[in-house]
Amino acid sequence: MNKATLSRAAARTGVAAFVGVLVSLGGTTPAWAATNGGTPLIQDHPGHNINMGGSQTTWTITLPPGAACSGDTTHNFTVWSFLLDPSYNLNNVVFGGVGSGGMGGDGGPIPNTGGSGFANSLYDTGSNAYFAKATAPGTGQVIGIPSFNFANFSVDGSAGVALPTGPYQIGIACADGTNHVDKYWATNIVFSPSNDPNGESWQTSPNPQVPEFPIPLSLALPLSAAVLGGGYVVVRRRRSNATVGTA
Repeated sequence: MNKATLSRAAARTGVAAFVGVLVSLGGTTPAWAATNGGTPLIQDHPGHNINMGGSQTTWTITLPPGAACSGDTTHNFTVWSFLLDPSYNLNNVVFGGVGSGGMGGDGGPIPNTGGSGFANSLYDTGSNAYFAKATAPGTGQVIGIPSFNFANFSVDGSAGVALPTGPYQIGIACADGTNHVDKYWATNIVFSPSNDPNGESWQTSPNPQVPEFPIPLSLALPLSAAVLGGGYVVVRRRRSNATVGTA
């Protein structure tokens, strides 16, 4: 699907893509402070890490358990995706507005005059930009993150969005009712030239990602106790056997 087709699809559905305003960093302190919710994982839906791939590789973003915005959509909190130049500070990103565009295409944030790096939404496997999604009611939990790929990105822009090779921030963010970033979950990804049809392949940074299967604290503590308890039993048995042998 080329860029013109993507734009027509957005217009047909009447979806207004988000327009981002990235305040010039310039060493200034942002007027608001977003919460870093932790590092997400790039995985398949069964939950295995995907550390590298090409334009057609299908993946999703797995957030830490219970990841949630500070409020739900009835209180004007929404969920967005992003692919950003690493020079941008997520404290200075604003989602929202009207229009269908951005630096790279549908749903892309537009840097202000103080910046020139790449900024765009992610696209699901149906070529739909992922932005302004509803949270779970009441809890504000981030739900329904779809499968993505990079089929709409290519070095020369022929796939829809021109994406220069190099490092990027990728992830999911919550925006509050003023369109400022409330919380975000970001990791790093690097695009390199390749013989992929779109001219580039990607890999996570670090590669491999760690851990592959995070163990919740509620499960880790009983497991640790079981291991320690097992070691204690073994030591007692050895001491008992040693005592019997010397008796």
